[in-house]
Amino acid sequence: MNAAGVLIVVKNEVLLCKRILTYEGVDVPFGGYWAPFSGSSLERENPMITAIRELYEESKIETSIDKLSFLFESQRENGRFIIYGIYLEEKPVYDVNSDIEHTDFKYFDRKNIEKYLEEYKIDSAVLTAIKNFNKKLDFLDNQD
Repeated sequence: MNAAGVLIVVKNEVLLCKRILTYEGVDVPFGGYWAPFSGSSLERENPMITAIRELYEESKIETSIDKLSFLFESQRENGRFIIYGIYLEEKPVYDVNSDIEHTDFKYFDRKNIEKYLEEYKIDSAVLTAIKNFNKKLDFLDNQD
């Protein structure tokens, strides 16, 4: 099953959520990992729509396709995982029901994400997506 998600970057920070371990007695893929707001695609659903839908379902943060920036695609044993990013000038207000999908939320220093790896479980696909977003943002900063 394919999945997609959205990294939210605010200036030099990236918002990640800690995934629950189990849901209704079933192990959650990457349970306990820090990840973007993400989830499985519905049948024949475009990955960008999946990412936007999951972001809204899990946080009540709204965005649109034109604001998404493709960051990384990872092939998993059960399908593709595509990560997009959005850049915001201010930290968004988010409304989450942490007992359903997440146990915690945290802003991480996006430019030094590796320093968190000893304490926090972050998947390599998410790390690559953050690094790719950093490159895009650094490129745009140098265009000014």
